[in-house]
Amino acid sequence: MGATFTVLPTPAEGRQDLPAVPWDALPQEALAKIFRYLQDWDRCQASLACKAWHRVFRMACLWRSRSFVFPGSEMQQVCYDGFLREHGQHLQHVILDFEFQNNAALQCFKSFVTTANESAAFLSIKVRHLCFEDLPKRWSTYRAKSFQAFVARANKCAAFQSIKVRHLCFSYLPNRWSTYRPKMVRALCLLLKRQPMLQEADFCLCQFTHNEGLQVLKALTGDLRLKPRRNITTLSLREFFEAPTHYISLSTFTEVMGRFTALAFLRVDQHYLCEDVLDKLITGCAQTLRHLDIVMNARVVHAIDSHTWRLAVQRCPSLTVTVRLEIPYTFEEYSRVLVESMPLTRVFLWGRRWRGNIAFADVARFLGYVSDIFFNTIEVVGVSDNRCLTLDDEAEGYLEVDKAVFNLIETCVRLKQLFLCIPLKPETLDKLSRVLAARPQNEMKRLEVTVVDKERNTKYIEEKWPTLRALSFDDFLSTIFKFF
Repeated sequence: MGATFTVLPTPAEGRQDLPAVPWDALPQEALAKIFRYLQDWDRCQASLACKAWHRVFRMACLWRSRSFVFPGSEMQQVCYDGFLREHGQHLQHVILDFEFQNNAALQCFKSFVTTANESAAFLSIKVRHLCFEDLPKRWSTYRAKSFQAFVARANKCAAFQSIKVRHLCFSYLPNRWSTYRPKMVRALCLLLKRQPMLQEADFCLCQFTHNEGLQVLKALTGDLRLKPRRNITTLSLREFFEAPTHYISLSTFTEVMGRFTALAFLRVDQHYLCEDVLDKLITGCAQTLRHLDIVMNARVVHAIDSHTWRLAVQRCPSLTVTVRLEIPYTFEEYSRVLVESMPLTRVFLWGRRWRGNIAFADVARFLGYVSDIFFNTIEVVGVSDNRCLTLDDEAEGYLEVDKAVFNLIETCVRLKQLFLCIPLKPETLDKLSRVLAARPQNEMKRLEVTVVDKERNTKYIEEKWPTLRALSFDDFLSTIFKFF
């Protein structure tokens, strides 16, 4: 290949004659790193430049992770078939996203299953939006059968390290189609039982019945013949049971949770976590349990008392807790679920429109309680109103928020991150900027305050208040999920 590039000198080197380096002289590792940043079309075009680049294009490291969205277009179906034939043997981490609910999408999935059956080298699989809402019978029937066919093929590969199942919803499946529901649950359980290398399992919005959920959990922990028992280290049960199952039989759930002996991370809804469940966890996973992520999205059903939390910290000294509140609580409810002996390091109040809007008074109560009770342990605090609040409403409530924010910063000695996705007045931003500027900037005292304001441009905020970090709402969402 005749094209060349020239290495520009640094200022210290001065301008001197430097040799022109041919592009094909770049090592394959460097080219592969560049190719990772390219979209598929750009990769294809680059691979036509020369044989060296085409060899890089076919390197397995570029095709190990893949997301397949099923929009139902014929062109997309052809692309997926071609991709699987060309690179299917390199795939290890797969995401199946059923974003569109139509017949064309199911036909695309059918072709995908047929072609994917030729490759069984996946290490992880994620299934998203596999639900039955408002689907005609023939589509739901086919989706169930296709899912079973895909799982049957995946069962021949016992190398999965993680599995994520999202939106596997049966809530809208009519009774006359109920025969497909147990078949899909059995297929999923069979897949879990045949994966001895499985370490991470994430179930979000699956909404199983009580018995179905217990079957899935038992499949995760059941003994395997002629194979070593696998150790699940990461488990997420986010809206694992369907809504009416909030009052699940905690005795049987406790017994099943006691089967996990190597958990390091557990995300669970608060109404699944009672004193008996926590006791089972800290007994069976005393040497491994490091973090509990608790989602509170319903009114308090039961709470764990201070003594149980104190015992948990004694058995697991490195245990930390994250709490994500999706509805505001009263002071009495906070005092029940957020007790002083809880090793709380991260907490977030996330207003959800469908769960009821939050007010400035709710934000002030939340921040005030956190600063009063967890001033020695809390490291990350976040508040989001989901764009519900306006500065025209509740002026008195806003003054309470203003006081609570600065009391939190002054009181919490270990606070490192503060996320404020609520409308703030310029006077508050001025004061925040001054407080941060006067704060010692060593590692022990460093504090980053992130603000999200729908009325002001992020660039304007960072120019006017340089000590603050400003994000758009979309960037805020992608950032906050790293912490919560």
